[in-house]
Amino acid sequence: MTETEWLMCEDPLLLLKAVDDGTDKRKLRLFALVCCRRIQPLLKGDDTKGCRAALVAWENKVEEPDGESYFRDELGDVINDAIDTGASIRNPSEVEFYALHYSACAFEHACGSDWANCVDSACHAAAYDVLRQSGNPELERIAAPWKPRKWLGDVVRHRDEAAVRALPEFVSALRTERTNQVSLIRDIFGNPFRPVPFSPSWRSSTVLALAAQMYDSRDFSAMPILADALQDAGCDNTDILDHCRDTSLTHVRGCWVVDPVLDKN
Repeated sequence: MTETEWLMCEDPLLLLKAVDDGTDKRKLRLFALVCCRRIQPLLKGDDTKGCRAALVAWENKVEEPDGESYFRDELGDVINDAIDTGASIRNPSEVEFYALHYSACAFEHACGSDWANCVDSACHAAAYDVLRQSGNPELERIAAPWKPRKWLGDVVRHRDEAAVRALPEFVSALRTERTNQVSLIRDIFGNPFRPVPFSPSWRSSTVLALAAQMYDSRDFSAMPILADALQDAGCDNTDILDHCRDTSLTHVRGCWVVDPVLDKN
């Protein structure tokens, strides 16, 4: 991938492939973690208790040098969640169960460091949940032939699954979540083709306090204030300052500006 392709790309899987070279597993874990956290509200009931426990464990251990091992430690319970939620699906119209199943699959893939399938499953979980909330009557039409009998066969199931995924609410929600993931990748990895140097002299007490507070709380609303503090400390890099001041951006742990402030690179 070239720099121009990176800047223009709107596919999170292609961007992820470009940065998944094994050199910064911490940032990849942080990205997978925030994608899983975005679907946390879907993790309801006993069928996803393994995923809920995994999320707590990952939050506490993601920064450890052997953080990847903590992801793997949760694999058994998370796989059970993926199996149980999949077994709950009786027909392709049951989008609430598909949302649960794809959520569990996202966690399962994260346990195995399969970042691409993790984020793709998280996208599908979010899209199925939006479709569930829409109440699209087409779901009832798709469900009708399945109600008199338990199973219509794989061919019909695949056909009806494709019909569900073609519904406008699903398509729109999938596109929206992928756009969100692209924004998160850009916040965490910046522009890998044009690394921005960070001067240790910019780490004033105010800069450090602001960055640490945002990082610990996961509330990055003070990013514009961080820009002012960095500027007061002598930072004149427009890429850094603009990234902090752009209120349209989403910032998360691993942010390419906050990380060097806290010496986490």
